[in-house]
Amino acid sequence: MTLLSIRPDSWNLPLLLHVGGAMALVASVTVAAIALIQGWRTSDPTAASLKRFGAKTLLYAAIPSYFVMRIAAEWIASREHLENSNAAWLGEGFFVADVGGILLLIATIIANVAVRRAPDTGLGKLAKVSAAISLILVAAYVFAIWAMTTKPS
Repeated sequence: MTLLSIRPDSWNLPLLLHVGGAMALVASVTVAAIALIQGWRTSDPTAASLKRFGAKTLLYAAIPSYFVMRIAAEWIASREHLENSNAAWLGEGFFVADVGGILLLIATIIANVAVRRAPDTGLGKLAKVSAAISLILVAAYVFAIWAMTTKPS
């Protein structure tokens, strides 16, 4: 036992999973957004492969990362006895996670429908919508990171 223990050891795993899942989520949504935007900006045959890569990144990386982050968020909140807390940073984090999950699901569905509709062509309107939603998600996640790390009032 150390004298400078900040938190109990039982909090380490859920906190690690929450932070790791959040990092993987932000990274995968950012990569997908960049791939979709690069596909949007180019007109050569690589646009179709960038569109597929962005859609698959959302489906195979962002969605599982979201579940790890969200489940671990509930786990660490219960460990810290914060279920009924009125802390602003906690409410903002849960709000961004809940709304962001819905937007992530919509962006993933739209991107994968765009890939199915025109697999060999450049970026269509649906994939542009998915890219825009992904950018909104990145901005929201940056805000959530700020709120969780600085814990304003």
